[in-house]
Amino acid sequence: MSDGEPALEPDESNRVLRYLFNDLAAHLSRCEARQNEHVMQAVTVLKSLKPDAAMQAPRPIPVTAHLAAATKAAEGQRAWRLAPNVRGLRRALQWVQNANYSGKPGFLRSYGYSLVAGPGGLMESDALALGFLLLAPGFHYPAHVHPAVELYVPLTGPAQWYRQGDGWAERSPPDVIVHDSGQAHAMQAGDTPLLALWLWLGDLATAATLVDGHPPPQSPPTA
Repeated sequence: MSDGEPALEPDESNRVLRYLFNDLAAHLSRCEARQNEHVMQAVTVLKSLKPDAAMQAPRPIPVTAHLAAATKAAEGQRAWRLAPNVRGLRRALQWVQNANYSGKPGFLRSYGYSLVAGPGGLMESDALALGFLLLAPGFHYPAHVHPAVELYVPLTGPAQWYRQGDGWAERSPPDVIVHDSGQAHAMQAGDTPLLALWLWLGDLATAATLVDGHPPPQSPPTA
């Protein structure tokens, strides 16, 4: 991906968004956490969305050097039906970083996310925020919190995931991981880049902040 690539036309973006919303709703409806109230709410919202993408030029950042490898790895995983949506939207994704992390240059080389739907996203929505997270191989994204309820669907793995109250656990596709409002959580990528779908419900305006007092992984994730 380069700055010179042409933007994806809105009609094509809308086609891929329709697949993404439908595929993600179906995935959540079948997952082990399907009875969780937040998962059920996410399914309802996804089914109500009508794709309406803007014309948006792609914007790479340092970590997107790992996007091709992450996408290839995702297509061999058990959440493979969701993976083609990353490739399909590649020329419309603007990769960004949380301004609260701006004082950590090493961090910023290995982390980024895109906003597919939500305030300021490829498609505007005030019902949810939805996008992709990308971490470089072996990168530890330390504990952070935000008011929004959050769902993650890892597309690559295994990787280590931390959730306050549960500790660290190895997670892989097709898992669905739910973080309650204000619940600290962290991740560490394995040998491959960590690519995951994320979805926020509730407070979509307040960005995450890093927090202390939560342990790093005790051992590197296994390949």
